[in-house]
Formats: sequence, C-alpha cells, structure tokens
Amino acid sequence: MSMNFDAQIEQNGGNGYADIILTFTDTANLSGSERILLSRKVKDGVEYLDGDSGTFSGKDTPLKCQGRLIDNRLTFTLEPCYVNNLPNGLYILTLVDADSNNLVLGMSDLYIGALRKLAHGSTYILASDKTEQEVDESLESLEKIRKNAASCQEELIPCFEKNITRLESSEQNVNAALQEGNIEKVQTLIATYSKDFENVKKAYESVKSVCDNTVSLSKNSKLMMDTENGPIALNITKSLTEYLEPYFKQYEELLVKKSHIESQLNALNNTSLEDSQVKESEPEVHDASLLANDSITDSLNTEKAVSPKKSSTALIIGIVVAAVVLCGAVGAYFLVNRDTGANPEPQVEKNEPQPKTSTAEPKAQTPAPKDTASASQVESKPLTTKERVARFLKDTARTPQKAMELLDTLEINSSEDQDAAFKLIYFAAMRDDREGIKRYAECLDPRTKAFGSIRKDAVESYEYYGKINDNDAKSALKAYLDEQSGTDAKAKEWLMKIK
Repeated sequence: MSMNFDAQIEQNGGNGYADIILTFTDTANLSGSERILLSRKVKDGVEYLDGDSGTFSGKDTPLKCQGRLIDNRLTFTLEPCYVNNLPNGLYILTLVDADSNNLVLGMSDLYIGALRKLAHGSTYILASDKTEQEVDESLESLEKIRKNAASCQEELIPCFEKNITRLESSEQNVNAALQEGNIEKVQTLIATYSKDFENVKKAYESVKSVCDNTVSLSKNSKLMMDTENGPIALNITKSLTEYLEPYFKQYEELLVKKSHIESQLNALNNTSLEDSQVKESEPEVHDASLLANDSITDSLNTEKAVSPKKSSTALIIGIVVAAVVLCGAVGAYFLVNRDTGANPEPQVEKNEPQPKTSTAEPKAQTPAPKDTASASQVESKPLTTKERVARFLKDTARTPQKAMELLDTLEINSSEDQDAAFKLIYFAAMRDDREGIKRYAECLDPRTKAFGSIRKDAVESYEYYGKINDNDAKSALKAYLDEQSGTDAKAKEWLMKIK
C-alpha cells in the first residue's frame, strides 16, 4: 500500500546543505532506514540524480543520506555535492525501502526553488567517499581555525582594548587643547596621541591578520568539501568575524577622529601663522613715514661712503645757504621793527618782508607734510579679505555669531579668499554655531564645488550634518555616495565608513 506524504525542501544557513522533509499522515510503518530517489521529466522520459556521482543520469540510485524520523516527519539532509546540481524546477521524490531492494513506498511532487550553492560547484565529495588524507587535512585546518579564534578572544582583543583606552584619554586631552586654541599645548599633546594611535594600529593589524587567516583557512578546498568538519569551520569563522566586527568598526571611527584632529590642527596652525604675518605687516602700515625717512638716511649714508668729496662739497654749500637764510631773517626782523613803530599789529598785513620769512620756514618742513600724506594713504587703503579675517581672529571679543556676520560681508574672489573665509566657518563650527556647522559640512561635502584648498571628506560632512539633525542632507549625501561607489573607489570607501 502506497504511503501518503507531502515533500518540501528547506535550507538554513550558508553551508551548502539542504533538508528534504517528508510529512506523513501515518508513520506506523516507517523504520527510519528508508531512502529517497530524486527524478525529473525530460524529453526522452525521466532522469535521476545519481546517488554515487551527484549528477543526473539514467541510474536510479538512492541518495546517500540517512533519514531522521521524528513523530510524523522524516528528514533527509542533502550534502553540497547534491545541492549544487539541483537547478530550479519540479521534481518527483520517491521513497523506497532499503531493506526490500528499493521497494517503492510512496511518491510526491517536490518543487525546488533557488538554493544557495557553495563556490566549488559540483566538486564536493560525499562524506562516505573521503580518503583518510583528506580527513587529516581538513582536521588540521579546523584546528588552526579554533586556535586563531581562541587567540583573538583571549590575547589580541584584550591588548587592542587596552591600547584604545589609552588612545581615547590622549585624544580627549588633544581635543580640549584644540578647543582652547593653544597651539603650543596641542603640539606637546599630539606627540603622545600619535604614539598611542600607532600602538592601536599595530594591535588592530594583528587582529585583522589572524581574522583574515581564519577566513582563508575556512575556504580551504579539502575543508569545504568535508561535510562533517566544513560546517564546523564555517560556524567558528562566522562567529569570530561577528565578534570582531564591532572592534573593526571602532578602529574605523578612530581613523575618522584622527582625520578630524588633523584638520583642526591644520586650521589652528594656519590661524597662528596668519596672526604672526599680520603682526609683522602692521609696522609697515603705521610707520610708513618713518620707513621713508630711514630709506632716505640709508641713501645718504650710501652716497657718503661712495663719494666723500662730493659729500664735503655739499656740506659746505649747505652751510653757506644756511648763513644767507639767517642773514635774511635778521634783516627782516630789523625792517619790521623799524616800520611798525608803536602800533605793530595793523602793519602785519602790509609788511612785505614777512612772506620771505614764512616762505623760508615751510621749505624746511616740506618733507613732513608729504610723508604724512603718504602714511595717510597707506592707512586708508582697504583691507583684503585675508587681512580682515586675520584681524577678527586676533580680537579677544570674537564670537561665532560675529564670525558668521563677517563672513557675509567678505568679498570672496579667489581660492586664497576662500581659505581665509573657511577659517571663520571653522571657528564658528568648532564652537557649535548651527550656521557654522552647516557651512562647514557643505565645504567638506563632495557634492559641492571645491572651496579653496579644503579637501572633501564625506564622512566628516555626514557627521556634521548629523550634529544639526539635517537628515535630508545626510540622506542625499548617502544616496550620492551609493550612486558613485560603483565607479569611484573613494566614494565606496566613504560609504562603507558611513554605514
């Protein structure tokens, strides 16, 4: 009497195995020793999945898999050797009694959908066909995988965590000094931070090396074709990679923070350099007349050194001219006193020798007004964008709000102007000004045009959009990176860090 049952196939996990489950209405006559045949209809009739070779042929050999009987269900586990040769389609499953020379006990349709297949295709060997050498090789690989997993958990990760703790402490110190704008303190602390980061990097590389070795061992052909030890190796490897994943992400975050610190340090260095340049340039603006006089003095000294005879002659002529002027002044004095008499004030306007005296005096003072005018012209010359930013950053009363107000008034016509303007944006952003943060994120956003010499950084831009909860900008940036990642390696790298 034919037995009635339903057949279905299930696949759990990615180890290449699949379970065929038969559900019966009555299990009284089952012993658990039954076998199954898989066949499909073709043009010329019917072909079977050969239990020996794992390929389709005319041989109706039962599959080499033992059934497990639990209640009214009989489960057969197919090895990768069989699964890899089962395309989608409708099959006929035949249940036979192995003890009665393949006596047919019942039949049922079985639809097989897309099964996950392992990379080695149909090259897998059935467990019953493995040689002793292949078993030894797979066991050796499995043992190495176990040792790697134990090494990571017991030695390498504790060392990694210890170094991260030290790094986070030195990172906090550096960030505090950066917020203060104390360049000397930052330069002192950055040395410790760099040393701590190098230790974290070495610890990470050790863990990553062991992890990569474990994954490589799990893909060993002998181990993967081992139906017994292969799944064990895959499970250990999967557990290890899942265990290490948070630490790898933490290291990626540390790299982002390191890049952030470097950007802040560069900006602080540029600001410090700009301040020193402004201080050096200020005496040239305010003391232009003095510098002009100094240059004249230098010129005279040079003439003196080159031509002493001419210099002596000039000195004699100067003395004679001074004597003549002095005599004229004395004569004028006596003439004025003689003509004015007792009432000198009304005669001042009529006195004609007076212009001679007044004319002589301005001649001696002529260079002073010219120098003063020159200095005034230099003083009134409009400041450049770079100079305005530098003057603002020196002001002790500077605030993020004032920085943004100044930014809106700047004339930005060149890459140099953009670099100067970025210092205002950076100043405001680092002090949690919302507008400053938004402008800072936009400068680093790879979707926007280049802003001076500022390098694009999608990860930091994404982070700063998040600081002001600009979810639209975050989504748009992520979508852009996703679109570009197919052809742009940098976009792919950024996208992985953001995810």
